[in-house]
Amino acid sequence: MHGTAGIVPAVTHRCNGPHAACDEQLQRRRIFDRLDETIIVVRVRIHCARALRTPVSAALEIALRAEIPLKIAAKVDRADKAYYESHIKPLLNSDLIEFVGEISDLEKNEFFSKALAFLFPINWSEPFGIVLIESLACGVPVVAFPLGSVPEIVEDGVSGFLVNNVDEAVTAIKNIGAIDRRKCREAFELRFSAKRMAQDYLSIYQRIAKPESETLALTDGDLRWMKLEPPSSTT
Repeated sequence: MHGTAGIVPAVTHRCNGPHAACDEQLQRRRIFDRLDETIIVVRVRIHCARALRTPVSAALEIALRAEIPLKIAAKVDRADKAYYESHIKPLLNSDLIEFVGEISDLEKNEFFSKALAFLFPINWSEPFGIVLIESLACGVPVVAFPLGSVPEIVEDGVSGFLVNNVDEAVTAIKNIGAIDRRKCREAFELRFSAKRMAQDYLSIYQRIAKPESETLALTDGDLRWMKLEPPSSTT
């Protein structure tokens, strides 16, 4: 993963309550019984240092051109209130746009799982993108600009669409029905669950513990940069 040593943090997000054990069949029904929803969503933190006007305005343009309602969930700290009032709020002047403010973990479940898609039209090199994983955990496909770690999380045409501009994003939203929401959830379970993270750590520890190991290299190339030096006889 971009900016990490091959281990991704686990996401224990569940679409019927974070961090809670749940009946698998009930969970899957909650994820997949909403295919007729026509809302796209964005979740960001409004921060003056991040120059969010461009991605927010891009999301608005995508929604308006696709003629699909957009919900924006965003945290606005007190220090960034003036930035929000002067740069972001003036953009929210359409009946198709709803600014819902900051949401809790419990509210995330409902926010994501009802969505047709999650928009991520960023203009920065995203170091990880846990919000993308939260979307996939709820079976919601992602439409995103392929910056930073995004292409490592979203598989184009499988768990969403990677797009390079607003025009491509509008087309992607109109074709979002081609994405199987079950595949989005499966991508989360396969790559980003607590079980997967624990297995990866155990695999690395086992490799480190082998005295004959001279290099640490996983088949997928995540850790080829790491070298293990054999223990010194003087230590």
